[in-house]
Amino acid sequence: MTMKNWLKRRTMSEHSPELTGQLGELVGDFLADCNMFSVLVYVYYV
Repeated sequence: MTMKNWLKRRTMSEHSPELTGQLGELVGDFLADCNMFSVLVYVYYV
């Protein structure tokens, strides 16, 4: 295992929780927007 790979893996593991959290928030916001939109469409058409 080279030093470069070790550093890469280390930085990845250090940043992954943060990235996962940000992605989770983004996905959550997106899903919430989709829910609002579908509810609006449903109310509008029904």
